[in-house]
Amino acid sequence: MIYIILISILIIIFIVYKIFIRISVNKVCTPKVRSWEETKQIESEYDQWQIYDKVKKEELNFTLNDGYLIHGTFIKSEKESNKYIILTHGFRYSRLGGIKYIELFRNNNYNIYLYDLRNHGKNKHGGIIEMGEQEHKDLAQIIDKIYEKFGNSIDLGLHGESLGAFSSMYVTKIRKDKIKFVIEDCGYSYTRDELLYQMKKQMKVPTIFFNKVEKYALKKYNQHWSDMDLRPILNNCEIPMLFIHGKADTFTPPKMARELFDSHKGFKMLSYIDGAEHAKSIVMDPIKYKNVVNEFLSHIDL
Repeated sequence: MIYIILISILIIIFIVYKIFIRISVNKVCTPKVRSWEETKQIESEYDQWQIYDKVKKEELNFTLNDGYLIHGTFIKSEKESNKYIILTHGFRYSRLGGIKYIELFRNNNYNIYLYDLRNHGKNKHGGIIEMGEQEHKDLAQIIDKIYEKFGNSIDLGLHGESLGAFSSMYVTKIRKDKIKFVIEDCGYSYTRDELLYQMKKQMKVPTIFFNKVEKYALKKYNQHWSDMDLRPILNNCEIPMLFIHGKADTFTPPKMARELFDSHKGFKMLSYIDGAEHAKSIVMDPIKYKNVVNEFLSHIDL
C-alpha cells in the first residue's frame, strides 16, 4: 500500500511539474496581450494624448512577406523633412505606447511611424510572441517598406521600448546600412538573461527549472532564447546609439543598459532616469528625457 501511495505522489509531482513548465513558457510565448482599448485608456491619462488627437495622421499598413498584415500610423512632420523615425512598442502593448514621444520627435522635425508588433494591437492575434527573434525580422521588412514608400534618400532612425528596444538594436545586424541611429529605452541585453530574471523575480519560478523551461520553449515553439544575445552584435556595430533606462525598473534590470552601452563600439550615450519604472522614463522625468534625446540627436549628422 505504501508503494502505491509513493508512486501516486511521484506521478502527481511529475504532472504538476510538467504543467508548471508549460505555464511558464506560455506566459512568455502566448501571454494575454493588452487590448487596444486597454492601451488607449492607459495612454489617454498622459498629456501627450491631446497632442496625438490634434496632429494629422493616417493609417499606414504593410503586408509582410509571409502575408501577415502590420497595422500602423504615420504622422507627417510639420515642415517638409527627410528625417523619419520608427517607434516600436513593448511586450503585450500596442503602438499607442509611442504617443508619449510624438511631441519630442515632431519638435525635431521627424516624420513618425508607429506600428503594432506581430500579435499585438490591431494586428491578427493567435501566434506566439518571440521576444525579438521574429520581431526584429518584421522590423527589417518595415524598414525596407518605409524606404520603398518615401525614397532611398531618407534618413531613418529607430526608437524602441523594452521588446521594441531589443528588436530595434537587433535589427542593426541585418539592416545596418539603412539605419542612422537607435534610441533604446529599457531594452534587455540577452533574451535568456531577461527571461531567467523574469521567471525568478516575477513568476517565482525556481532557477533550477529554467533549463527545462527553455528546452520546452525550443521544442514547443522553436524559440532560441540562448541565441538572442545583443552584446556580440553591438561589438560590431558603429551605428550611434542612446541607451535610456529607469533606475526603478523591476521588469528589465537597469544593469542591462550598462551591459549594452559597454558592448557598443560606435558613438553612444547612456542615461538613467531616477525613480522611473519600466517604460516610464519620459513620464517620470520628461525634461531630462527630452534634453538627453536632443543632445544625442545634435551629434547625429543628418
